[in-house]
Amino acid sequence: MPRRDEAGSVQILQYRLRELKKATNNFSDKNWLGSGGSGDVYKGKLNGETVAIKKLKGNFVEGIVIIAKEVSLLHSLEHANLVKLRGFCSEARQYLLVYEFIQNGDLNSYLKDKNKREEMTWDIRFYIIYGIARGLSYLHHDLKDPIIHRDLKPANVLIDENYKAKIADFGLSKFLNKNKTHNSTENGGGTPGYYAPEVHILRQYSPKSDVYNFGLVILEIISGCTIPHYADRNNGEALQHAVWRRWKNKKPLTDIIDQSIRNDSLQDQIERCIQIGLLCIQNDRNKRPDMEGVWQMLNTNNSLSAPDYPGFLREDSTSLSKEETKVGSTSLSKEEMRVGSTSLSKEEMTVSLTSLSKEERTVARARRSKEKKNRLVVSKGAGYTFDLCDLLSASAELLSKGSEGTSYIAVLEEGMTVVVKQLKNVVLAPYKFKKHMGKICKVKHCNLLPVRAYYTSKYENLLVFDYVPAGSLSAMLHGTRGSQASPLDWDRRMRVALEAGRALAHLHTGPHLVHGNIKASNVLLRSDLEGAALSDYNLYPLFGISTPPTSSARGYRAPEVVESPTFKSDVYSFGVLLLVLLSSKAPIQASSGEEGIDLPSWVRSMVLEERMTEVFDMELMWFQNINKAIQLLQIAMACVAMVPDERPDMTEVVQLMEEIASRDATDVEEGGRQRRKSL
Repeated sequence: MPRRDEAGSVQILQYRLRELKKATNNFSDKNWLGSGGSGDVYKGKLNGETVAIKKLKGNFVEGIVIIAKEVSLLHSLEHANLVKLRGFCSEARQYLLVYEFIQNGDLNSYLKDKNKREEMTWDIRFYIIYGIARGLSYLHHDLKDPIIHRDLKPANVLIDENYKAKIADFGLSKFLNKNKTHNSTENGGGTPGYYAPEVHILRQYSPKSDVYNFGLVILEIISGCTIPHYADRNNGEALQHAVWRRWKNKKPLTDIIDQSIRNDSLQDQIERCIQIGLLCIQNDRNKRPDMEGVWQMLNTNNSLSAPDYPGFLREDSTSLSKEETKVGSTSLSKEEMRVGSTSLSKEEMTVSLTSLSKEERTVARARRSKEKKNRLVVSKGAGYTFDLCDLLSASAELLSKGSEGTSYIAVLEEGMTVVVKQLKNVVLAPYKFKKHMGKICKVKHCNLLPVRAYYTSKYENLLVFDYVPAGSLSAMLHGTRGSQASPLDWDRRMRVALEAGRALAHLHTGPHLVHGNIKASNVLLRSDLEGAALSDYNLYPLFGISTPPTSSARGYRAPEVVESPTFKSDVYSFGVLLLVLLSSKAPIQASSGEEGIDLPSWVRSMVLEERMTEVFDMELMWFQNINKAIQLLQIAMACVAMVPDERPDMTEVVQLMEEIASRDATDVEEGGRQRRKSL
């Protein structure tokens, strides 16, 4: 039994790794219960009590953060509808959490299993909905500062032997000051398909974003189908949109309700819960009820208000386009969902891109050489002679962190320096990952930074690039410029723009690939600062619609992009890149408002107010290239047109820039002639 302190609260115990290994028979497959967003879960026995032990995925920093968060959140929480944390372990770069064991597993397994669903009468389903509501209401309203779960979904709701629901997995949860309505975060958190609109677009979380998730769970329980699987079975149509259309058009909801409860005598209560679910998923968070309001709706028969249209759907939409129906409703296979969400094995956590002792390197190299599947795939013509063992044993230094992964500068023993990108949130299965990377590795252009090698497994995905020591355009424009008067004069900026544009035009017209992530940090400068290479092209299919973009990437994103980028959205992003080059300003400008203003809108306002000179970097004014800068500005503004069809193609953009560049060359030649005449 768990220990309690003098006040009666459950104490969180710290376990030794050997205790948890013994409890799970060294984490044997026989004791494996399943996999979640933060790690694998195993059944174990500690001091005669059956427990669930989660092995956290990720590096040691992430492990420490998750443990600290869960312990700080759960050590004082006592509620029947929240899973109880028994203890934790932080030892030998292994990070584990110990929870009470819930006999019947998670709600997701019920919804996916036909036999289990048939056991779930409407009374049982309502009891589960009721229990989740009680748990969320406690988190939002009964604490000094509310706790926002941020990842409520069927996989994070456990069901005990009496069908009592228990909310689990608080790895993404955050406190919210009771005096604030919402908070912002660099990474939105949550699961693709379950994002509330404000989380996906603004990266703002609040109790209302939890309410949105709760509304989706209600619809899943009633339909007997999860959000991803409903879309998979219905040509990409989102469950919430299908329910909304039927409710709005006053059509029977029979087809939405799970077959095993369609003939239940309590149809009025079922349809009332559907309406509650629709109220919870309204696009405008201010129109959603809070959990106390939901609680009252579930406990009374009072009349309900009419819900407004749900998230990711236009108010006047009568028929959904293919793009709109896919928003919020990915259709990932079980294998794909697990890729990027399982924990690293003990061996892979030890052999990582951190500094290892000489003995550890020797052991790692010997172990890896025996594993034929774990091979580094080197692209044709790369000229690399090292293998995965050499790469993982290299001395590594952190280079950068982004929404797609973490990059390291790796120096191999033979002296070669490369950049290794450790990807996160990859949704493609390894065989699909290999197929996609095989396509990318075939792309050749002098202004594209090639993927030289890659590695994929169930737990890890790595990309290898040549090291470009001059760094990125973003670092040059927004970092410390040093004592030099002009690190990027007009000629250099024009060449960077032209070479990045040529690379993008080649992607569009040659292999017909969308870049999908154009921004200043993905434009790398040659060592002489005279040329550029575009990196990280066509990687977006690896991630599906995972985490919302960072604030920087959001500034480059075309306004119409909700899920997959297009050639025209690439043109928009390139237009923002040109504006960044001309102004040296960030893609989102600070303002008195909370979100700031995007750079294209700011430039438009400067032009309307006849303050165009304020748009340009003073260094361009100093070099007296204002006329040519205005011409490039006009090209940029054409690229960032709000209507995609009004934007030029990249071949046309490159042609226009080449005309400006040719006039530059003519001016230089004419100036030379004039000087010779004077002599």
